Amino acid sequence: MFTANLIYNFYIMLKNILNLKGAQQLSKKEQNLINGGSGDCQTEFQCMSQCINGECRSFPLPMSPSGVECWECYEEGGGNQ
Repeated sequence: MFTANLIYNFYIMLKNILNLKGAQQLSKKEQNLINGGSGDCQTEFQCMSQCINGECRSFPLPMSPSGVECWECYEEGGGNQ
């Protein structure tokens, strides 16, 4: 019964997340590009927590048809960290 409740709660949570404005479900290929890619792709939160002396900027993930974005930290001089 515990497992069934856990799965049900996960399903409800996923539906709530996907109902957020601008949220979209990633395909398996897009998930692999993010999780198993080169390791250079950061979320906005990861960038902001690590970027102390610069500015976080987003860029589209290559080969992503739905516009998945990665974030990088750029120093004030223009180079990335």
